Amino acid sequence: MVLVMVPGIQGAEVHGVENARLCVMWFDEQHGKNTLAMNIYHDYGGFASAILTADEYRTLQAMGYTVYEIENPTQITVGRYTFDTSGGDGVVPAYLRTENFTGEYGYYVIQYYGPIPEKGLERIREKGMIYTYIHNNALLIRYPVAEFQNLVKSEHLIFAGNYHPAYKFNNLADLNAPWSRMAFGIFPGTDVNKTLKALENIGIFAQVEYNSPHLGAYATFYGTGADLLRVARLPEVSGVGLAPQYRILNDVA
Repeated sequence: MVLVMVPGIQGAEVHGVENARLCVMWFDEQHGKNTLAMNIYHDYGGFASAILTADEYRTLQAMGYTVYEIENPTQITVGRYTFDTSGGDGVVPAYLRTENFTGEYGYYVIQYYGPIPEKGLERIREKGMIYTYIHNNALLIRYPVAEFQNLVKSEHLIFAGNYHPAYKFNNLADLNAPWSRMAFGIFPGTDVNKTLKALENIGIFAQVEYNSPHLGAYATFYGTGADLLRVARLPEVSGVGLAPQYRILNDVA
């Protein structure tokens, strides 16, 4: 199967189920009314995205449609990891994963079949937050843990997975860093003081250098690579790494 964009299929309408697949009807001026059992995921008014079998691919071509295959539609890059989401996120090692979120909110990476529909964005914003877009057609979001599976079922997603600590490292070599000045970000919309308190409870004392309602907070602390991993395991932490080392180039003292 391939994920494709088919120009000219407009007003795709599900009108039945045939062999456990969607039976879709569409109409356009060139071809008139047509019916084909195929999985249409989005109708963009002139384009439709679909997953086609080889037979369906040939059928549409024989009918005169131009079918564009989307290159690597299931490949995404999150942090330092690039992987094919059709096979899950098994590329992430166990010690750098988050299997479950215990708080009210979880932080997730979700990927759509084709361009992200506006209704999907609205549904996420109703109860959660969208932090960033990830190529191809993916989002980093915050969403209530208790309702995340309902969101997954309501959207046409290729992939839905946790935002793992592994994704938060600017450089995975920082895991082996000696005692250094470290830095980390905290997602906007979270309780910064609560995050700092959670760090104090595990012996890490950080100083917030700035805190923006739109960009989130940026904080620093002194520790080792092992401490940096402990920070990355906090769900509210967006990214971690070695803090910039500043040099005074015109110091003549």
